[in-house]
Amino acid sequence: MPGLNTVNLKPEKYRIGIADSRNSHIYFRSVCEQLDVEVVLVDDVTTEQLESGLELDLCIVNGEYWPEQIFLLSAAKSRRIPTLHIMDGMLEWRNTWDHPQLISPFLQPVMADKVACLGKSQARILESWGNYGKCEVVGSPRLDALLEYQREDKSDHEFTLLVTSARTPWFNGIQKSRVVQGIIDLQKGIAELDKNKGTHTRVIWRVHDDLFSELVQPGTAVNHAGGKLADLLRQADAIVTTPSTIMLEGMLSRIPVAVIDYSNSPQYVQSAWSITASEHIYPALLELQKPPQSRLVLQDYFLHDALECYSPAGPRLATLIQELLKARSECLRNQQPLAFPCSIMEESMGSHHLPETRFDLAKLYPDHPVYSDYDKASLQAELLHYQSRLKQLSDEINLLKSDGPRTLLNCLSTRFPIISRLRKIFRRLKGKE
Repeated sequence: MPGLNTVNLKPEKYRIGIADSRNSHIYFRSVCEQLDVEVVLVDDVTTEQLESGLELDLCIVNGEYWPEQIFLLSAAKSRRIPTLHIMDGMLEWRNTWDHPQLISPFLQPVMADKVACLGKSQARILESWGNYGKCEVVGSPRLDALLEYQREDKSDHEFTLLVTSARTPWFNGIQKSRVVQGIIDLQKGIAELDKNKGTHTRVIWRVHDDLFSELVQPGTAVNHAGGKLADLLRQADAIVTTPSTIMLEGMLSRIPVAVIDYSNSPQYVQSAWSITASEHIYPALLELQKPPQSRLVLQDYFLHDALECYSPAGPRLATLIQELLKARSECLRNQQPLAFPCSIMEESMGSHHLPETRFDLAKLYPDHPVYSDYDKASLQAELLHYQSRLKQLSDEINLLKSDGPRTLLNCLSTRFPIISRLRKIFRRLKGKE
């Protein structure tokens, strides 16, 4: 089986440069082991290395924020090295339009040759910004471990709410005041809920340190900002978060997720529960404790539109990497300019959206007798009788249309014997006259 080597650079192996080694183990090492070719990973590759003669067959970045990332992509392109941008998180409105440190419009355009998108909705947004032919729907290998996650039944335990925020929940003072006020109102809503229901809500904090210091008295709670999210998800019954990729991680773990955003900004990734004002909090908390099936089905739809996760993303990323390596080899062999297919990845389900697993009519409509007492054989028998009855009624209607009032009177006489007797009496009286 082809192996992975990060030390001995041999010419017969493909060399892949990684711009940020912090994500190397998360994304690439396990993925590259799934390739049908041998590769060497070069961590923390720089523009200076390429300009000094470092040979690569592919260059991978996980962002296009900073000058060093853009310069690296430009240097790779000038040397006919394919470039791939792997999206690490979801798009967020303020990060796109209100980020004060952005030097140029974010991903408008994508500078890399291809961008591996989290899901179909992200690809559509990027394509709407002029990136047609660059977007490939892959998913996130980092989240593959959550695909096998099974929630434990904790119905007998206290309700545990995970409150989280993005790494950067605001970019200016106005945004900060709105975020802080939203979480303050959330705390009040939790207290009101516990008082009215006589229960206790356990709150797990995983928020920005500045936000935590403004909200919580020192020594009264712990902020798990640096802790492993997977461990916290196992404890949580529901999540309230500012717009963040944590939304997808919670949804993928089949936990109800509410987004709190007092800025009321447009949401690239939607949620089944949205809190944009204080009056939304109490009803949302009530439903998060006992989520309606209809909301859970909607949440699953939003998840599958935002994240390709019907199957692990690792093999898809491996396929994309291998096809980029193959395309470059063919272009060099034929002495042609570097070019790639418009769409490398094929959607397994085409343009269709598969029914959600939680779309269960009996659970969606528990008070409806047809779905709550489902017996296929009985329903089939009833259906046959109803079809027969409908045909009979249809024949009677057609007869009425053709023979008019006389037929109607005969039908009524057949159904109602008193009408027949009245007709006989009427004939006798008419004969005496």
